[in-house]
Amino acid sequence: HRAAHIALATPTGLIVLQRRSPTKADWPDALDMAVAGHVAQNPDNSDQTFLQAVWREAEEEIGLKAKDARDTLVEERLAPLGPPYVSFDADLSRNPPFRNAETRQIFQATLTGEGLARLAFTDNEVAGLLLVTPESAWNLLAGERTGERIASGLRGSLPRYLDWRAQTAAAAPMA
Repeated sequence: HRAAHIALATPTGLIVLQRRSPTKADWPDALDMAVAGHVAQNPDNSDQTFLQAVWREAEEEIGLKAKDARDTLVEERLAPLGPPYVSFDADLSRNPPFRNAETRQIFQATLTGEGLARLAFTDNEVAGLLLVTPESAWNLLAGERTGERIASGLRGSLPRYLDWRAQTAAAAPMA
């Protein structure tokens, strides 16, 4: 199945992560991308695009709306971060065993100050947000924060986003 994720940064460059609700069936209480969700079908049974799905999820999970992008996102849009990639995850200790194959598209954006202020939990899927530096994000992925559960989506998409940020910064002209 298909999934879409949003990597968000604050105006000061911190990375926004979500803590999944403790009532979620998969990865309860785990850290995940700022927004993560599945690509559904439209009411007419046509497939949603990755962009349609990610905006739907952004509104459901953290209150960001496509119609407000001019006020909430620095570049006024969610930009795809490379092509979709395929991920496979398994937890054979679960009963029944859990296997998950996804084609994921990552989108990235930087919030404006107003966008950061508008973040709100609207669907009980998100328990909270965590703002981290890129270095802290790498440490989190490396397991240096004990006791943190890391959702499959974060494990797959965050390193791609962090690499993209580093490459973008390296390619930027010196001031």
